[in-house]
Amino acid sequence: MPSRRVLIALLVGGVGLSLLVALNRPATKGPALAKSCNTPAVALESVTTGGGSSLRYAITGPSTGTYILTVDAKTARVQGDGAAVTPARAIAVAVRGDLKGCTADGTLPTLPAGAREVELFRDGHRVASARLPS
Repeated sequence: MPSRRVLIALLVGGVGLSLLVALNRPATKGPALAKSCNTPAVALESVTTGGGSSLRYAITGPSTGTYILTVDAKTARVQGDGAAVTPARAIAVAVRGDLKGCTADGTLPTLPAGAREVELFRDGHRVASARLPS
């Protein structure tokens, strides 16, 4: 059986390792965005694209309704479990039915370099946007 000193050293080492892992964990919240249960809005953590990195987003708005977050879309509508967007090069990022607590956040897919328009649709109508310059 290990000595008492060995057990204490292992315990202290385990606690230290746990703290180190917890302190180095990246934040999972989206970018800062004032919560509004009345006015829909979208915020991005960065204003550039390209470089192979994903961008975090946050949205806010009334808790009811179906929200679709898109990139470069002119129109968006729910289709099954996803969304149909136009034009064909547009991307539907997320479809959310009802915003619990009037907010949500997530990650945009990796986007090629260039100017992009991130649009938030609610019940088929564009309600907010954010621009990513080239």
